Order: sequence, then C-alpha cells, then structure tokens
Amino acid sequence: MLLVVSVPGAPFGHPAYAQTADSFIDYAENGTGPVGTFTAYDQDGDPIEWSLSGPDAALFSIDEGVVSFRDSPNYEDPQSAQGGNVYSVTVEANGGTHDVVVTVTDVDDVGTASIDRPQPQVDRPIEASLWDEDEGVAVQRWQWARSDNGITWTDIDGATSPRRSPDETDEGMYLRAIVTYSDKFGPGKTASAVTARPVEARTLSNAAPGFVDRRGDVVTTLTLSVRENTAVGRPISRRVSATDADADVLYYELLDTPDLEDDNGDARFTIDSLSGQIRVGKVLGADDGEKEDEATTLSGDPALPENEDAGDADNSEYVLRVRVSDPSTASATVNVIVRVTNVNEPPAFDEDVPTLLKVVEIADPPVITVGDSGAPVDADTFAVTDQDGAVTSVSYSVTGDDREVFGFVSRVLKFKADHEPDFEVQSSYSITITARSGGRSVSLDVTVEVVDAEDPGEVALSQRQPQVGIEVHATPSDPDGG
Repeated sequence: MLLVVSVPGAPFGHPAYAQTADSFIDYAENGTGPVGTFTAYDQDGDPIEWSLSGPDAALFSIDEGVVSFRDSPNYEDPQSAQGGNVYSVTVEANGGTHDVVVTVTDVDDVGTASIDRPQPQVDRPIEASLWDEDEGVAVQRWQWARSDNGITWTDIDGATSPRRSPDETDEGMYLRAIVTYSDKFGPGKTASAVTARPVEARTLSNAAPGFVDRRGDVVTTLTLSVRENTAVGRPISRRVSATDADADVLYYELLDTPDLEDDNGDARFTIDSLSGQIRVGKVLGADDGEKEDEATTLSGDPALPENEDAGDADNSEYVLRVRVSDPSTASATVNVIVRVTNVNEPPAFDEDVPTLLKVVEIADPPVITVGDSGAPVDADTFAVTDQDGAVTSVSYSVTGDDREVFGFVSRVLKFKADHEPDFEVQSSYSITITARSGGRSVSLDVTVEVVDAEDPGEVALSQRQPQVGIEVHATPSDPDGG
C-alpha cells in the first residue's frame, strides 16, 4: 500500500507522497484484481481528486485510490507504450504525484485442444489441434480414443496423429483426442477435445448444403447490419442460415478476407461454428473520416454483384465470406456484407479539460480561473468534441452538490450575484459541468478551490453613542485569525 501524507515543506493544501511508497509492482498476466491501493491525506481536509497520467495511463483506471488494468494484461500480447511488458503510470492526488512501474509477469497458460468437425463421419478426415499461448510448445504425442457413452474411453491402436479418418469400428462412437506436450514451463502438459456427436455412417448419396435468405431462396450474397460500438461478443443481426436436404449437422467458418482482420491482425468478427451466428470481434465505428487504406474486393466464386462491390467501401461496410459444410465435407460459400450503422453518440470532453478550478476570496467580483492563469473560466474551457462529427451547438449547465451558487452567464462560469466565496466559511465547492450537443450529454465532476486571502480587519466599539464619563472599549477582529 502506498501512503500519501502531508509533510513539512509540502505545498500548502497539497498532499505529498511518503518516500516509503512502492514504485515497482509485479503483476501476473490474466489477473483481474487491483494493481495497487493508494491512500492520500490532505492537510486542509479537501476531497482527494485522483487521476492517472504517463505513457500507459489509458490502460489503467483509478477509483478512490485503487488502480486496476482496464483489461486483463496478456504477457504474450503486451500493450505498453514501449512495446513490452513494463507499464509506466503516474498516480496523482491533488497535485501530489508518484511514478509507478508495473511489470506484467508470465504465467503458465492452460492449453486447449479442439476438433475441426462437430459431426464426424466414416471415411471423412477430422483433425485435432492444440492452442497454447506460451512459447516453446512442442507436441510429444497425440492419442485418439473411442467411447459409446462419452465417459469410458478406449485408446485406438495406432491413432497417434492429429489427423484421423474414422472407420466402421468408430460408427456410433464418440471420439476423443488427447495431446501430451511441453512448453517453456516444462513437459507433461495435456489437453483434450471430444467430438460433439458420435460418428455417423457414410452416406451413399449426399446433398450439399446451401445458404438461403428469409424467404428460403438460395443466395450467394447476404447483407447484415450492426450498430456501431456494439460490444465485443454481441451478435450481428440475424444468423447466417444454411439448409441441408439430408438434415446433416452443419459446420460454419469464416474464410480469410481482407476485412476479416484489422491492421494489427485482430479479428473484427467471429462466427459460432454450429449456429452460423456472426459476432463482433472488436468494437466497430461508422463515423465519417475513418476509411480503409485500400479498397476491399473478393475474387473467386461466388462473386459480389456489381452494385454491392466493396471497392469504394469505408469502415462502415465490411465484406466477409462464410463457408458451410456437412460431415461429408460438401460445402457452399456465401459473401456477407456487414454494414455498420451510425448511432447518435454523446459528446466527449477534450483531454486537457481541467477538473480543478480556483477562486480568490474577497475578490470583487470573484473570478473563477484555472490555476493562476487569471483568465476567467468559460464554456471554451470545457470544450467538447462530437464523436459523430463537428460540434455545431453546445449548451452548458451546472449541477452537483453546490449547483445553487453557480451558473453560466454569457458562457462564463460565475458565482451567482448573491454569493461571495469565503475561505473561512467554505474552502471548496463540488459541481458537475454538463455539456449537451445533438440531444446527448456528457458530465464532468469539478472542484472549485477557494484561495485564502488577506481579509480586512474590523474594530468594534462598546458604545454606539459615546457619552461623557463612560469608557468606550475598542475590540479588533480579523477573519483570518491570529
């Protein structure tokens, strides 16, 4: 735990970090817990305003002094600004700062095995594969087994390759593939996968599957839509549907196309192999000005109709190719146009918008400023950007605990005429600035600190009307005390 305390010599009104604070933290990959918990004290009793800065600040969040990764870090896929597993961030509290270096450490990831066909068939090859993110993966042995109930297994003699063609003895049986392998953490690792259904007999005649639209007509192109910023993992409109005259179990897969992955190699889309439901693989945008660097076209059969060619498509339209196959490996392919539809997004405050303002007591009139700039705070101080395009009109309002004494007058943030800030009465104010544009709004919590100033002293007389022979006593007072 990092302790933040007020110490002699610290700037007045600001906390300072203790020298015993940890500056280097190790954090295991895939973790979801806090990176660290920080505590701060303010000698004036002002509320603590926590924030983060530094090269990797965007990858972290802070809530009441608790720092966490926004997304679980992956040692094999580092995201730090310097490109490795060392992350630099600065914890800030009311002006006090402390640099923290977080090193993500490697852990032994669990490997997984999979089988490429959900419905195996006699004499039709199936193949098992291994996935383990750790380096140095070396397969030592595959072993296939069969079972009539999916519980009790019998090894198949000679079936020690990841690829296998079921024979008549496998008919009606579930198949399991177990792999023994090693990685950088050592030998003796295992992973296994089981077929979703028992092996079926090979059919003498087979009808290939085909894609259909909502009317049941066979098609070679489908058009789907999804709202921009749809969460990762959410489905895209209706599923891609195929039919099969033999009522076979069908297997869906996304083929490699230019639009399937972004420039970083991350998949924009995924597909459920048994249902044909396409899902969002990463957050998609549909705003103007974000165009693909190159035109997207697909070659081969089936070809895109001319009026749906993606040659001049921007990032609001992606072209995918889906293949469906049955246990005999008979297949069909369809082009899928995914159109990302725009939604009305709220405006966003610019990155440099301040959350701490100042006002000097007894000033006439009191002027709210950013730091010691002297310039009054106005609407431009809280500039926003409309995520759907240029901001055309923005209105501002004040809410929060102390909203009654603030307001925007001619776009300038001011105290109301009947209120004068007094440090000895209230040393800070808490308000919320709300900006509204295009029917959507965004809010920002702001603290207005009152700067103590030299208050004029007063002298009170014991007699309002002096009289002969009666002493008059004078009593001085000063709001500043002392």
